[in-house]
Amino acid sequence: MEKTEEKHLPTYVLRSKYRKDVFFEIIKKPYLTQTDLLKITPPNYRSHMARTIKELERYGLIECENPNEKRYKMYFATKKGLVIKEEIKKYGKE
Repeated sequence: MEKTEEKHLPTYVLRSKYRKDVFFEIIKKPYLTQTDLLKITPPNYRSHMARTIKELERYGLIECENPNEKRYKMYFATKKGLVIKEEIKKYGKE
C-alpha cells in the first residue's frame, strides 16, 4: 500500500457505518468471530460481513488469529489498526 493510500485510511473506515462498526467492535473485544460480529452489528448478512472483514484485513487494520481454521476464525486489531483508531478519535467519530 502506498503512503497516499495509508493517509486516507481513517476516512476509508468512516465512509461506511458498517465498516466503522465492525472495526470498532473488533478493537473493543478482540478475538471476535464472524458469527459474534453478525450478532452485534446489523445488518445480519454473512456475505456483507465477510466482505467487510476481507477489506479491513487487506488494508492491514485487522488480522485473523487462526487463518488456517475453516471455522471459528477470530479477529483482532493490528498495531496499524490501533493507530488508525487514534486518528479517528481526533475527528471525534469514535
